[in-house]
Amino acid sequence: MKKSIFLIGLLALTASCSQDSPFTMGEGRVGLINKETPINSLLTVFAADSVAVDTIALEAAAVVDPIKVYEKGGAHLLTITPTQDSIQLVKHIRVMDVRYTTAQGIHLGSTFAELKKAYEIEGVTGSLKSVMVTLKGVDEYVTFDREVLPDNIRWSLDATIEAFQIPDNAQIKHLMINWGDR
Repeated sequence: MKKSIFLIGLLALTASCSQDSPFTMGEGRVGLINKETPINSLLTVFAADSVAVDTIALEAAAVVDPIKVYEKGGAHLLTITPTQDSIQLVKHIRVMDVRYTTAQGIHLGSTFAELKKAYEIEGVTGSLKSVMVTLKGVDEYVTFDREVLPDNIRWSLDATIEAFQIPDNAQIKHLMINWGDR
């Protein structure tokens, strides 16, 4: 009898631990939304939160501006850009809240060293104020502030930036997901 109660308790604990948090990011999924989430369902998906969107455009499936999702307390969670197809889906997500975490433990504020340990770096591209790092085999990519780079390449727009030039203690500035190329 004691073994049965123990097994039931263990199964219940396992089931509760395997349920994902609304801030878990995984393959084709960010929290409560996934690659196939229609834009017009965001008000339902985030019913407990606040969605800043033109509701007339949403009903007409003609949203062109990014959609901002806020917690009821005011914290900015996500900025979502829709596709411009007849059935609008999520094209791009910018994660705004540090609680969103990948299965490998990466979140806003993670360091470059943590990122390299969790993912294989596919490429590094410089822009005017940031350095974009794409990751092999996943939809996520991150940016770092260009100010973390060594002086000799920090503000040179002609310089080729290599992953080894990003300091290990550099913190992720932006965490983004691109589903535009389904």
